[in-house]
Amino acid sequence: MIKVPYEKIKRWLINEEGYKRLPYDDTTGHPIKLKTGKLTVGIGRNLEAKPLSEAVIDLMLQEDIQEATQGCLKIYGADVFERLNENQQLSLISMCFQMGIMGLGGFKKANAEVKLGNFEKAAEYFAQSKWAHQDSPARAKRTIKLLTDDNV
Repeated sequence: MIKVPYEKIKRWLINEEGYKRLPYDDTTGHPIKLKTGKLTVGIGRNLEAKPLSEAVIDLMLQEDIQEATQGCLKIYGADVFERLNENQQLSLISMCFQMGIMGLGGFKKANAEVKLGNFEKAAEYFAQSKWAHQDSPARAKRTIKLLTDDNV
């Protein structure tokens, strides 16, 4: 059973990722403007003229959270993942959301420690990574803290 309420995951991810109705560059946060043509998605949906609605964004987020949760279940196994507390599940779902199953799955030593229930050691391995030092240091620090602290 997944212990983290959807609204808690949603709030956490909005805080980490931001909330924008128009396409943006994920490194700068700036809107993407094409020199020619219009940003279009789906079946002729011009995103510049008609940004995504809150309902569509929420639907996309639900799908992405489900995918990240399934990724965690695949990496750790249901027996392990379902025993984790709410913050530990949130931490791993957040990492899988950000990096995908291949990214999170690549943390072999950290994932082995999670499976053993050694969260302090797992946190050390996550903290030694390129993700924590170069890619997303502030986010990594917050996310790793969830693994070991019930009061976050």
